[in-house]
Amino acid sequence: MFPPGELAMMAQEAGFFRDAGVDIRLVEFEDLSDAQRAFEQGKLDGLAATLVEVLVTRNSGLRDLRAVRVIAVSEGADLLLAPRAVGSMAELRGRRVGVEIASLGHYVLARALHKAGLSLSDVTPVTMAQHAMEGALLAGEVAAVVTYPPRSIALRTDPRWHALFTSREIPREVVHVYAFDAQAIARRLGELQAFFRAIDRAYHRLSAEPLTSCRAMAARGHVDAELFCASMREGLRWIPPSDQGDYLGPAMALQASVDTVQRELARSGLIGARPGLGDCLEPLQS
Repeated sequence: MFPPGELAMMAQEAGFFRDAGVDIRLVEFEDLSDAQRAFEQGKLDGLAATLVEVLVTRNSGLRDLRAVRVIAVSEGADLLLAPRAVGSMAELRGRRVGVEIASLGHYVLARALHKAGLSLSDVTPVTMAQHAMEGALLAGEVAAVVTYPPRSIALRTDPRWHALFTSREIPREVVHVYAFDAQAIARRLGELQAFFRAIDRAYHRLSAEPLTSCRAMAARGHVDAELFCASMREGLRWIPPSDQGDYLGPAMALQASVDTVQRELARSGLIGARPGLGDCLEPLQS
């Protein structure tokens, strides 16, 4: 699960939502693309996602999704993995790559190819769920996959695979956020404020008890606790509640990331050039 989802699960299990007086129903998805579709179909009021899903969803025109809280910035947690025999990005030309189409994985693949002087047209993206990626690599069905925690954790430590590209090479582009439908924000502002009071408590527990918290997250993801903790420590930069103003305050520093992601999505043909698409930040009123 992604960082925003983990904080929400922690808040729920610790009773922080109950203490805040808010009734929250969390719906867990293994794949970001599945959560994105559920939101577009009106089954969810909000998403724990990245700026990529926010912009792709807004591009669909189905709902007005807005990012209201920054949780973490990926600094290596998201990976393009390949067998050791595939030594470079250039060797992916003409080959199949497993990704979640129209989601973060598709974006990371596009960015990796662009950095290597290639484009999405040089490979064959294959729609694939995270849980199917290891089997596809083992069977030789794909030459590489784009993966993220928790699935990426064990894969990255397996000596048969290596990273051709990571999110560390595209700083401040893979940003994890909570995002909600604009109508839900307007109708349920008080509940959202209570929701984030609980999320803030979960963040402070994570900061105060990192090992215990990481072990609980690892158990939910069914991955090795020590590997999970190392991945969370090395591949993610968590953004504390006290720093939200730096991203969503008057300076709107997060807008620079939105602009970059929107430009790269459009350049890769993953979204169109709809007016107002990047107007997706919504700082909650206190």
